[in-house]
Amino acid sequence: MQEAGIKYSSVQYSPEPVYFLHIPKAAGIQFGTSILLLERTCWNLTRHDIDGLQAGLSAEETHDFDFSQEFEDMCSLADMRRFGYYFRDHSGIGSAYGQYAKGHGLTMLRQPEQRILSAWSNSPLAYHSWPYYIFGRDPEDELEFAKVVAGCSVKMLTRDGASHATGSDLTVCGDPAPATDGETKQAVERLAEGFHYVGILEEWTKSMSLFHAMFGGTCQAYDFLSGNSNSNSSAYDTSVLQGWTDEQDGKVYKEGLILFQKGLRRYRITDERVRICELEAKR
Repeated sequence: MQEAGIKYSSVQYSPEPVYFLHIPKAAGIQFGTSILLLERTCWNLTRHDIDGLQAGLSAEETHDFDFSQEFEDMCSLADMRRFGYYFRDHSGIGSAYGQYAKGHGLTMLRQPEQRILSAWSNSPLAYHSWPYYIFGRDPEDELEFAKVVAGCSVKMLTRDGASHATGSDLTVCGDPAPATDGETKQAVERLAEGFHYVGILEEWTKSMSLFHAMFGGTCQAYDFLSGNSNSNSSAYDTSVLQGWTDEQDGKVYKEGLILFQKGLRRYRITDERVRICELEAKR
């Protein structure tokens, strides 16, 4: 549905095979489901698969559906299984970027300190991405945790490392070696050149409006079922970090905001278009 008197760009991207960079605690289950249920992405989902995907977005049922099943056999997704990488896991793209992600990337970003504090309080298992296999203990406090898992998006965009499905501790984000300035520069470049779509968690409705404007279809109720999609930039009190900030991921987030705003302008995602998206989703 278009606004009266406004002509939207007829150009729609076709990023198949899709590569989804699932940054922990950035609404990846929600957004990954929207990708899978987008018309033409998957050709072989059964009714059971579709119902399970939608049902699994509710807070109570998120862990009832097998999100680790191999959608690569049913959908036009970047198939990296020979590396131990699967759709919607938390693997780092690292050296495989040029072959699998460049020109095919989609991702959702979240304000870095908010993402970290969400990971700290991750339910049902706390301390998402904390490397127990290295430390053998829980983090002492939020600040220690933050410093270890900082630069998560930078690490995922530049380092190799297979994740165990969407497990909480075997992720490249938990590499305690800090993200370097060089890696951050490369991560920003990769985000700008290789990702067709960058959404912003704090601007969820605008992000989904842009998603459908770019790739087709209308906003659906399942685009808004997860509690993650209601997150905002001030959900967590950052005073526990004692003034510390995630400098490297902050640079990636800043670039993501620029790309996001460019997308909104290109596809004319006005307040009225966002309102239409919300109405479409309620039908």
